[in-house]
Amino acid sequence: MLRVQQLEGYFNSLLPQSSDEKLDVAAITKNCGILAALINGMIDEDFAILSTGMFKKVSSTFKAIHDLYLDKYADEMSALIEEIYDDLKDIMHRNSAQSSSEFLYDGNHKKPLLKGYASPAEQGLLNSGARRSSRKASIVISKHYLQSLQDILLSVFHIEEHMDSLYKMACTGISSTSGNSSNRRRGSKGSLRGVLKTVSPDLLGRKGSNSSESSTSESSLVASPRPLLDSRPAPKIVEKSKLEEKPVWEWKLVFKLISPDLVQCVEQVVWSNASSSLEKEQKDWEIAYSMEVVQLPHDVLAGCIDHYPRVVSKCVYEVIEDLYMLLPFAKAGNGGILHPVKSAFVHSANQLFSNIHGHYLAISQDIPKKAAAKFLLVTLSSCVYVRDHLNIFNEVLGEEEGKKPFATRHEQFVEVVDILLEKISHVHTILLSNILYDAESYHWAEEKEFYENERCSFPIQMWHQHLTGVRTDIWSICPPNLAQSLFTNILYESLAMLTRRYTRIKPSFRRVIQFRMDIITILLCMFDQMMYVCDSSVKLLEPGYNQQPHYSIHNLCSILLSVLAVVTSPVDLLYKACRKIHQIQKHNSFSRSVLLIDDNHSYNSHWLSWIHPKLLHQGQKNYGDLQTTVALYIHTKLLVCQPYPVWSLVIQALVMKNFTLPILFLTQSLAQADVGCVLKVEDRSSTPVLENELAVKQLFKSICTVLLNMSLYFPEALGRVLLPVIDRFDQWNIFDQLGACKYANPTIPVWLDTIIFLLKPFILRVLKPVLKKLLNHPSSSREIESVMSVISDLPCGCVPQSIGAFRTKRRQGCAKDQVNNAVLEVLKQLSEHIYTLPTSFCTLFKILQDAVKEKGARIPHDCLGLQIIALGLKMQLWSGTAVEIMSGTSFSPETKKILTLLAEGVYSILIYSDMDLSPIEMNSLLQSQHNDFTNENINHIVTFLNSDSSYSTPRHMPENTISDFAEEYYQAAANELFGCPTGMNCLADVYWLVVHNVDWLENQLNIQTSLPRTNISLSTNFTINFSPVPPPSFNPLNSFDEIGNSKLDQEKINKFDCDWGDLLFRDLGLSIYGVRTLLLNRHELQEGAHLEEHERKSVEELRLLLDYDTSDHR
Repeated sequence: MLRVQQLEGYFNSLLPQSSDEKLDVAAITKNCGILAALINGMIDEDFAILSTGMFKKVSSTFKAIHDLYLDKYADEMSALIEEIYDDLKDIMHRNSAQSSSEFLYDGNHKKPLLKGYASPAEQGLLNSGARRSSRKASIVISKHYLQSLQDILLSVFHIEEHMDSLYKMACTGISSTSGNSSNRRRGSKGSLRGVLKTVSPDLLGRKGSNSSESSTSESSLVASPRPLLDSRPAPKIVEKSKLEEKPVWEWKLVFKLISPDLVQCVEQVVWSNASSSLEKEQKDWEIAYSMEVVQLPHDVLAGCIDHYPRVVSKCVYEVIEDLYMLLPFAKAGNGGILHPVKSAFVHSANQLFSNIHGHYLAISQDIPKKAAAKFLLVTLSSCVYVRDHLNIFNEVLGEEEGKKPFATRHEQFVEVVDILLEKISHVHTILLSNILYDAESYHWAEEKEFYENERCSFPIQMWHQHLTGVRTDIWSICPPNLAQSLFTNILYESLAMLTRRYTRIKPSFRRVIQFRMDIITILLCMFDQMMYVCDSSVKLLEPGYNQQPHYSIHNLCSILLSVLAVVTSPVDLLYKACRKIHQIQKHNSFSRSVLLIDDNHSYNSHWLSWIHPKLLHQGQKNYGDLQTTVALYIHTKLLVCQPYPVWSLVIQALVMKNFTLPILFLTQSLAQADVGCVLKVEDRSSTPVLENELAVKQLFKSICTVLLNMSLYFPEALGRVLLPVIDRFDQWNIFDQLGACKYANPTIPVWLDTIIFLLKPFILRVLKPVLKKLLNHPSSSREIESVMSVISDLPCGCVPQSIGAFRTKRRQGCAKDQVNNAVLEVLKQLSEHIYTLPTSFCTLFKILQDAVKEKGARIPHDCLGLQIIALGLKMQLWSGTAVEIMSGTSFSPETKKILTLLAEGVYSILIYSDMDLSPIEMNSLLQSQHNDFTNENINHIVTFLNSDSSYSTPRHMPENTISDFAEEYYQAAANELFGCPTGMNCLADVYWLVVHNVDWLENQLNIQTSLPRTNISLSTNFTINFSPVPPPSFNPLNSFDEIGNSKLDQEKINKFDCDWGDLLFRDLGLSIYGVRTLLLNRHELQEGAHLEEHERKSVEELRLLLDYDTSDHR
């Protein structure tokens, strides 16, 4: 009876009476989701009670829930739909002469469809759909009311899915002896009572509905098929249940009144609204060769951002939005009376997607002849958007037999995406071919210096500028994962073209310096571009042969380095190198076709160390080989150059090189902070907090939250980060202050405040049962009044004590008893819950405790963890904010005073009970009355925190670990962090903090590169900023003279030290044939070349050494 009254109360409050004409029915339906959530909560409570054995059969439990909740809810929703139906009929009568443009469709109005790309079979389907749409509609459903119907439908889905989950939970108790009976398809129909019966008079009075169309015959309805449930073996119980016994909730009958109009609404939304968007875009393209685009709203915390397009065409966006409005109705049509709605949705949408497919194929043929190449990226992004949503539609509307309604269309868009990817790569390759030509720059036989040998060729600068612009466009339009793959292919194709060209060039003596500057510039540009195409350090430093095309890109760069060495090096050094290699080859009897191998073995990414010798050294292939500063710089550079946040790289940045990055950030933030980095333990004043103090606290909380929630993979992370921070600022005396009796209210640093903040869930879990008992404690007013408080005179004639003073003294004694009992309860709860303390905290306490002991400080109970937990309990009780939120009520001044006494009592009993002097009388009283209980619980807590089993041994991930394993390991750590309520937000804060300070970090690490930095990038201030950074814009003028954040300094490139003596005597990966081919490109070996006297001998010896004959020269 109570449940019925409670449910009726919810209906009256959330679905109010509609007697008021100003009350909007559509506004009422917004509460259906809230109402469904409340009903699910009541169902959970009743299910827990009914499942304790009240009914012998599981089916009886669900039958009771069905009768109590589902029937009633179906009646309410049926009344709402009837009222919506009546409103729509009234609107049609009042506005019969009004234009139908305000509605989603009008049954008498048909708009022509795009028929140019439909097959004959599809065109027949299109025509049949148009004939169906031409039937006169009984009502016209506006978008406003369609949204209301969707709210009702989604609330029903919510309840049904919740009931299914409860049923699966109940079925886990099915006896394993039930055999195959649970696998048979249910043949009996469930009860339809509640859905079929006429709406009750009181419901009609509240809803104002006079329709009786919801009444129908039970025999005229067909139960919708239900999927087979999994019958896994489970523990035996006394009563076994069958899956067939679950009552069927025929909620679809609620929509019977309006289902024919929903069919026509679905058809017309697709035929008119969605198709009109496609028709408009086609006309815009035919007239101006342009299309409207939409910036899709996306959040970096959304999870699947790596596959989420940034920009799509407005047509596709509107089509998908319209279809998503209709998708719930199509999903409801998997069976029953709403099946025609699903059929209309599938047929109409299939035809529409076929037209879109043909439209974008036609657009791709016009680019780049008639439109900018940027629209090809928009087309690709739009097709990817459609492809992904078709996959969603297939998953939602797929049938049990595995048949997917949009399988054909999905395959078509998969193919068109591949076609567009190839088309984009081909277009930019052609564009780069045209850009990479300049008659003056490429006149290599000219006997005159190019710009007096003061600059590289113009096509090389244009190549890098074009790549930067293309990357900016791809990053800002396409899905990030696809964008990176596409740009990598464009970079590889353009570099391959450059490599083929420069391996065939035969520069004259006057053009050798230009040739050398060109290759050096290409390699410098490639180092910058590689940061954007590599999503891991392995692909940058030492890719495997299976990591294509990165492995091939490194090969091409190594070939260019070999060309630089053979064609532009001094001839005398080249002769000495070739003679040494020839002697090694002769000694080892190597064939002429094998690689020239020296004692200094090389690898295909060794060109990085030659182009940036101050940054990388020979043989450094992973982070383990690099210095800490260089490894941190390369990794953060890789991280910020990705088109989207790669969370595994963020985790790796935090833990690599002994947690250098978080230690650097925390210490730098404290170094820049003022007095705001400390606070009073008992500071309840309303003094405004400084902005920099809030920023520092947020930085500490974000970094420490990330480190704390990686306990399974890096349990020692939090301790190893905070230890050097404390040591750097010499804040170890805080533990002496907290333990000493004379410090009643010490100041605590921000790192300790962060630890206590992270301990809040554990502390509140300990305090919850304590506060429950304390707040429910009977007040003294309920006790029997003492006779001394009511008599005016004693028999002896003496005047008694004041009644007020007596009552005050009695209340104080009662409050003291309350606090004493609460302190003992806190000890008990803390002793019971200490095992739930996360491993990261136990490891942190152990690390800090060992460090404090080394400093010679005395720790109460020889347990630092107990001291920090006691401080956390005191602060949470003293402030009361979190405690009030947990209890759901505001505390009175008397209650706050009791909590203050409780805070002091708990802190006193946990800290000062180990000392000779007790600052609070309560501690002495508890020690004397409950000495055994107190000591037993405290010793239990201390024993656990100091035991070796409470903390994990350090886990170190070697820097040279196999890349695939390391990537999976860091991704698993990120996934563990995602399970924390605030883990994703904190990890995003860390990422944006790195992005804002990447230039400062480069300056702080004193990174030396081959080119000078631009003035813009010389940032020397550490910035605490967690706001997302918009994608950088492309400035053609600036990018022409820049390589990344460095200036393209022609003078530096001209004076670049190639260290020929080292380069020529290392393995360049060339065969004998390759060396001979490149030697033919040297100007000294050209026929009729002018040679100096000191060059003749080296050239002649070189020809003899490599069996050259001038007659073979061309």
